[in-house]
Amino acid sequence: MDMYRYQDLNNYMLDKLIDYINTSNEDKHWDEDEESIFKLFFEMTEGSYSLLDAGCGDGRLIGKYKDHFKEITVLERDKSNAKKIINLINYFNIKEKVKLQLGKIQDLEENKKFDVIICSHVLQHISITDCEDVVKKFSRIVKPKGLLFILVSHSETPRDIFTKISRNKDKIKEKEITVDEFNYLTEVCGEVPVRKFTKESIQNLAEKYDFQTLKYGVYHMINRERPFNKTNPNKMENTPRLVALDSYLIAQRL
Repeated sequence: MDMYRYQDLNNYMLDKLIDYINTSNEDKHWDEDEESIFKLFFEMTEGSYSLLDAGCGDGRLIGKYKDHFKEITVLERDKSNAKKIINLINYFNIKEKVKLQLGKIQDLEENKKFDVIICSHVLQHISITDCEDVVKKFSRIVKPKGLLFILVSHSETPRDIFTKISRNKDKIKEKEITVDEFNYLTEVCGEVPVRKFTKESIQNLAEKYDFQTLKYGVYHMINRERPFNKTNPNKMENTPRLVALDSYLIAQRL
């Protein structure tokens, strides 16, 4: 039996991050920034019939897409989220068109095909091997010309970065780690492993399994200070710069 539990119990660390973004950037807040991405997504999926939300968590996105598709499957590995998801389905009165399925993405049957797949902030928390297997599975269960909508943490550097986020009293802290430690943490409860993808990394992963990139962008911007160059202070000052925390990819199955 799969006893997996998502490491961020009750979304404590996510809520802390959202609060930080909302206080760091006066121009766009978390929800407003995300709404602009989903507006584009809905424009590109207009007329689509079926949707798979692969790794739906506690179902927080259901309210966004419930009116845009006729047939919806929400898949979640963490069984502790089932009650929250069912309560949301009942609250929105959409039991007739929404099916909850518990289990791993890799274990999905391939006889059911979807017009659209959403995978929001899942790939960043699973092992390198599982990440490959999940995207490979998507290529087998999405219809020809169907769309894949991926949201992940974004790397501002030329390489993928692997970190762990942990709780320290009422604060959260993040530390860069090795790939081996990251892979280990994906299957244990406690610290949250995070893989931050470069644009090239997430695009290459999708293209490897016969998806063609249609749209890519970054969002959830925050202000961070530039590091001060002590050897030549005139060239770089402690001025804020915008940094993207997340990125999105909309790709089509060839």
